[in-house]
Amino acid sequence: MEKHIYTKEEINQMFAEIAISQKETDKKFQKLEIFLDKIGKQLGSIGANNGAVAEEYFFYGFSKNMEVNNIKYDYIEKNKERVLKKLRGEYDVVLINSSSNLIIEVKYKLHPNDVKIFYEKKLPKFKKLFPEYKDYKICGAVAGMSVPADSLVKAEEYGLMCFTQAGENIQKINSDDLKLTIF
Repeated sequence: MEKHIYTKEEINQMFAEIAISQKETDKKFQKLEIFLDKIGKQLGSIGANNGAVAEEYFFYGFSKNMEVNNIKYDYIEKNKERVLKKLRGEYDVVLINSSSNLIIEVKYKLHPNDVKIFYEKKLPKFKKLFPEYKDYKICGAVAGMSVPADSLVKAEEYGLMCFTQAGENIQKINSDDLKLTIF
């Protein structure tokens, strides 16, 4: 079988066809990127909406009954935020009385990593950001419309209360022997 030797014109023609094909492929990828970007924005909006729903649910639920673990709280705040130099913090729900605060991180679906970040990064910054509470007992809690078992385990490892929905009520789902961490 004899090998075909391509002429310069044939090679140039092949490269021209490849260039045209590549331009068509690039156009398809650009359309795909635009489409995926729109989907990403829509999913981000859904996630943000779900988060807002969860925060509203727990804020209004705790505001109906501001007693947790036999501690009565005088008032409740939502989305408590402060920036102090390079330090920044935002806390979803904060229950406050004259000597203690309960700080609650809210997620639509609570993941173990959410619990870890809250305990290791957000809670330790609270007294630095809000020095008016430096002498208060600070307890932490996590809440989710959905709380998988591994998230509850992680919350209990850190000594955090854990709440979820129970119809129109909020339910604490920790074991009875939970040892709360006080900050």
